[in-house]
Amino acid sequence: MKYRADIDGLRAFAVLPVVLFHAGFGLFSGGYVGVDIFFVISGYLITSIISSEIDAGNFSFVKFYERRIRRIFPALYVVVFLSLPFSWWLLTPAQLKDFGQSMVAVTLFSSNILFFLESGYFEAASELKPLLHTWTLAVEEQYYLIFPFLLLFFKRVGWTKSLFLLSLLLSLMFAFVGDGADPSEQFYMLHYRAWELLAGAAISIFALDKLDFKGWNNSLATIGLLLIGFSVFWMSSATAFPSIYSLAPVLGAFLIIVSGGSYISKNILGNKVLVSIGLVSYSLYLFHQPIIVFFNIFYGGHAPFLGSVAAVLITFGLSYLSYHYIEAPFRGRKINRGIVFGGAVGAVLCTLLLGYILHAKSGFSEYRLKNMNVVGLGGKYLLDVENIKKERALIWSKFIDGSEARAFSEGAGKKVLILGDSLAEDFFVSVKSYTLRNSSNLQVRFMRLDDTCLKYLSKSTMIGAGEECDREVGNFLNSPLLNSATHVIYSVVWQSYTSGDVLNFVESAEGGGRSLMIFGSSSFTDTASLAYALASGRDMPDDLGRYFYGKKRLDWSKENRKVMDALSGIGKPDLYFDRYNAFCEVDSYHCQIMEAGEWLLFDGNHLTPAGIDFFGEMVFELEWL
Repeated sequence: MKYRADIDGLRAFAVLPVVLFHAGFGLFSGGYVGVDIFFVISGYLITSIISSEIDAGNFSFVKFYERRIRRIFPALYVVVFLSLPFSWWLLTPAQLKDFGQSMVAVTLFSSNILFFLESGYFEAASELKPLLHTWTLAVEEQYYLIFPFLLLFFKRVGWTKSLFLLSLLLSLMFAFVGDGADPSEQFYMLHYRAWELLAGAAISIFALDKLDFKGWNNSLATIGLLLIGFSVFWMSSATAFPSIYSLAPVLGAFLIIVSGGSYISKNILGNKVLVSIGLVSYSLYLFHQPIIVFFNIFYGGHAPFLGSVAAVLITFGLSYLSYHYIEAPFRGRKINRGIVFGGAVGAVLCTLLLGYILHAKSGFSEYRLKNMNVVGLGGKYLLDVENIKKERALIWSKFIDGSEARAFSEGAGKKVLILGDSLAEDFFVSVKSYTLRNSSNLQVRFMRLDDTCLKYLSKSTMIGAGEECDREVGNFLNSPLLNSATHVIYSVVWQSYTSGDVLNFVESAEGGGRSLMIFGSSSFTDTASLAYALASGRDMPDDLGRYFYGKKRLDWSKENRKVMDALSGIGKPDLYFDRYNAFCEVDSYHCQIMEAGEWLLFDGNHLTPAGIDFFGEMVFELEWL
């Protein structure tokens, strides 16, 4: 295949936004779409190579996978092994245990599956996962375990274009028709991402890069560049993704590749600076995530501006060295096949063993914490977070046992119905515990109604809702609790694709003289990381309250703002209540997430047993009830 410098320039357009987005530079709010561009490029290049070799009669699966190993393994395992000492130094024992799991997943090219299974309310924030970005490698390698066999079969039966087109259309339908699919599954899993790789492959299969578009080349390339620019600078974490918006970066990359003779391809993407960045793009992508994560953790959750700049500069420096002294020698075949395969087996076995040890030893918690000053900073919390979860679950089981959804008793007093996700469960247990301690006649009930299900409250059909939403919406709409409640509280972790659905809940829940309260989400940087940083003496502030105030999750605050705006838009801003007020005094810029040496939150947003008592007291002190 003839080398195209503009493809390396397009790689630069893919990797730079990803790096700058993860480094926290707000201008590149949609930088994550660089991954989608990479998928298109990969699909195009790899398919071109495989197809030409099959047509020439010299395709070999051994040679193909040898090329994949030479391309992927050397720099990948250097990054994994270099991350180990920094993980030991900076990660909490629980995080180090998770890091061990991700080492195993990287080796088995199943990172996307691991991170999908970990996604949910108790997952660590992405800025605390050094190997999170390897999910894209997993998607690619899973694809290339299947695609060469399919392409060979298509060419053998002689219906290559027809069968390929059918595969692409089926993949597109699967990706965009599944209305009730789990967003995390859509983001991480191959069956929702395959169409992006197939889009690139289509350029090769239908020889679109060989077509003469006459005077349209420049127009196509311009449209492609505008689509990528739109994706990078207009989209954000608030944009539903993957979604129909995914077409913008994919189509943009597609158009630029097929218009290879354009001015943009020759003079902009073919620019030496962009090409040089594109050449080191794989190493840039590999190094950027762990470096940025370690900087964030070192600074207690989020690196300051200069820290982020330093992280990016270090990433570029290491990537340059990696390309010239690790990638190039292996890809240039200066190292023979025996060493490549032997080294690959050794790296795989070593990584599997180390990852298993870190997991089995629970991040060596006792050894690493025994000399730390953890007593006054939540030592019990640090040493045994799993026991905190078990203790919490034991308390929860006393209140959430089926009786939480029984009908309200007759009589005076407030009748409070709390709906939502795990934050609502926390709310319910806190209020219930308070009423028992204070012999209150207030009655409180709980029903689960996830924010992802709210959109079905306004629909006449539950098609595509999934089993959980079908059950939760049905329970809510058919329960007598709503009509007999005097107060209805809704509390969830608002997400970018659900905050607008709050109006569906308002329409369904208001009326009947009920007091309706919609709560925003509240979250801080992972408290395990904060506690570990404080105990190790890395980040010991003079004013803990102000320090904690600076650890509020800004991305959650943005979603809260959308909920507030939606309610204001219908003239009902008073329905919104700020959950942060239970922990923070805005006027003094102080937050309290630790009391008498006990942490109130165990993962940044869910309550510990001590937090249950604290939050229950605050609910009534703030006169929410």
